[in-house]
Amino acid sequence: MTATEVMTQRTDTAQPDQHTGRLLPAVVAVGGIWLAMALSSVFAPDLVSDAQDHVPIVALTIWIWGTVATGFVLFGAAFPTRNRTARWGLPVAVLGIWGAVALVSILAPNIVTGIDETIVTGSGQTIVPVAGLFAPIAGAVATGFACLAAAWSAVSERRRL
Repeated sequence: MTATEVMTQRTDTAQPDQHTGRLLPAVVAVGGIWLAMALSSVFAPDLVSDAQDHVPIVALTIWIWGTVATGFVLFGAAFPTRNRTARWGLPVAVLGIWGAVALVSILAPNIVTGIDETIVTGSGQTIVPVAGLFAPIAGAVATGFACLAAAWSAVSERRRL
C-alpha cells in the first residue's frame, strides 16, 4: 500500500437479501394483480345490449379495484417480517386471490335477459357479465384482509421481541 491509498472498513453490514427481499414479494404481488387485470380486461365477456352494442364493462371497471388492491399490497409491504418464508405468504395469497378473480371474470356464466336464449338482432336481449363486475370488488376486499393480516403479523412479531 502506498501513501496515497486509503483502506476503509466496510460500513454496510446489511444482509444481502435485506434490500431486495423486502420489496421483491410486493413486486410479485402487484405484478400478479395487474396481470390478472389485463387478462380479465381482454378475455372477459362484454356487456351486450339489445341493439348489439358491445361495451367492455370489465375492462372499464376493473382498474379501479386493481388500484385499490395495489394500495393494500403496498401497505402490507410497509410492515415486513423478519422470517423469509413468512414474507412470501402475502404474495402467494394475493396471486391466488387475483388468479381466482381472473378465472371467475372470464369463465363465469352471464345473465341473459330477453325473450329467447339466442341473440337475435332486435330481440330485446341483454347479456350482463355480473361475475366480471363483482369478482374484482371481492378480490380487492380479500386482498385488503390478507394485507391487514400480514401487517398485523409483522407488528405483533416485533412486539414479542
